[in-house]
Amino acid sequence: MNSLVYLDLSHNNFSGKIPTSMGWLLDLQALLLRDNNLVEEIPFSIRNCTKLVMLDFSENNLSGSIPDWIGTKEELQILSLGKNQFFGSLPFTVCCLRNIQLLDLSLNNLSGKIPQCINNLTSMAETKYYEPHLYDLKYPYMLKYGIY
Repeated sequence: MNSLVYLDLSHNNFSGKIPTSMGWLLDLQALLLRDNNLVEEIPFSIRNCTKLVMLDFSENNLSGSIPDWIGTKEELQILSLGKNQFFGSLPFTVCCLRNIQLLDLSLNNLSGKIPQCINNLTSMAETKYYEPHLYDLKYPYMLKYGIY
């Protein structure tokens, strides 16, 4: 039996917390929950999804700090947490995202200093896959053809 690798529940009216059970989707490569009414923090259980390449929780009402464990997602290429209510400083572990190509933390309440190590995220210098007007259209294409 095939395991779930792509889950897109974006642009709906889901509310409440992100279910901790999503952390048991161990083969998940893309988790997209953009533009819903999700609240509270990103569950710690998402850390179990070790194959994540795309994580999009933007345009919700998520709050709390951006979790330190986010830096353990070494395969992550797209991290979009923009337009939420995240606060505090950007964790230094974000600098461990060696394959990150799109990092969107805009329209939050982040404060403090931007980590200097952000300059080391050299994969972000490649703009091969990201065009702002095609952002939503590229996800399925990238997964279908294995373009990461």
